[in-house]
This record gives sequence, C-alpha cells and structure tokens, in this order.
Amino acid sequence: MDDLLSKDRLNPFADDEPLPGLDKFKPKTADQLSVRPQASQIEQAAAEQGFPERGPKSKPTPRRRREPPKREGYRTGRSHQFNMKVRAEDIARFDAQCERQGWVKGQTLEYALDALEALLEDPNSEFWRMRGIIPKSQK
Repeated sequence: MDDLLSKDRLNPFADDEPLPGLDKFKPKTADQLSVRPQASQIEQAAAEQGFPERGPKSKPTPRRRREPPKREGYRTGRSHQFNMKVRAEDIARFDAQCERQGWVKGQTLEYALDALEALLEDPNSEFWRMRGIIPKSQK
C-alpha cells in the first residue's frame, strides 16, 4: 500500500512542454484592440459570405387606429360562468332552442328555470306523470 503513495512516482508530463506553442502567443496591444472595421467593411464581408441582413427593410408604416367594434346585443347583467357536464344531445337541443327563439344562452336558461319552477308548483301535471317522476314537493 505504501508503494502507491510513494513520492517517487513517475510524472507522465515531465518530458512534455506544458502547452505546445504557448511561447508564440502574444496578447494584442492596446492599439490593436482599438482598431475596429468600418461598417461598410462589415456589410461587404457579410454580403460576400451570403449572410442575410437582419435589419428592417424600411420603417414600418404607422397603423391607423381601429375603432372598437360596435357592441351587438345588450347588457344582461349575467356576469358569472356556469359549467356542467351534459350529454351532447342536450347541448344540441339547448342550442337549437336558443337559435329558434333568438335568445342568448343565459336568457334561455333563465326561462327554462322559470318554466321548471312553474311545473314544480303543480305536482299533478301531465309533465311529471309522463316521466314517472314525483316532485319533492309531493313526497
């Protein structure tokens, strides 16, 4: 075990130059650093190499202010969202009723609830008998 930690180990880099060619490296002087190519030289070199110009071709034309769209319909006071899972055919029926009557969906729901409440006031209605339902007010 002591052999591995011996101070007489071979240095694999002992005969190599630390970085070959390092003696040829000389940092640039301040004068060399301050020399920058002209903009025309840069453009010419870019054109020769096929480098695309990335600047704007021309100044963009200012956009005309567009008037806000005129609001169709009317304010209803309905500002809450109501989501639920339903069958596709019920959505189709609901949308068809909205279209047929010319009502918005919130308005159609409001009228449907009004109609349901009116039906619930009469638990002996034909509507309930056809469906075999006994409204809770009857139980």
